[in-house]
Amino acid sequence: MKTISSERVRTMLQTMWPNLRMIWLTDPVYKIVPVQELPEIVKQLSVAHMVYIKNLWDCDESALMFHVNAKKYGYDEFFANLREKYPEHYDLAEGQLVREALKQGEAVNREASYAIGECMGTKFIGQMIDHDVNIIITDEGIYFADPQTDEVWKGHEEGDAPFFVKF
Repeated sequence: MKTISSERVRTMLQTMWPNLRMIWLTDPVYKIVPVQELPEIVKQLSVAHMVYIKNLWDCDESALMFHVNAKKYGYDEFFANLREKYPEHYDLAEGQLVREALKQGEAVNREASYAIGECMGTKFIGQMIDHDVNIIITDEGIYFADPQTDEVWKGHEEGDAPFFVKF
């Protein structure tokens, strides 16, 4: 899977939205999401089934949980790949499996999470609205997913106005 550096993510974001200043990139590198896999990944990460409750479970909680689900998806995928690679150690606990992989020369510290984060903005899909959504770096550019509806759209410099992004 292709990766992208946090510096490149920052450049992409600031090129599309020059006024976007609050960008929090927590890792040095991320996995780029293939756009053809985007519908299935959004389905896997979905929290759209959660009931909207103003101030208790609304857009910010939904975006946070979607983001957490993305991190967990990558974590589970990492261990599934390790277990496939080292079937003789399939039953080991995760910490033991990592130690065994390190003994085998596996570069487990070079793994990356998916380029999926949280985004706060004042306009999405051309509508003025204070809203939290999820932002996804794909091989075809920047996409958004509304975690409350699972709607996905390609980011647009005029149609979207993010003011805070966290990966």
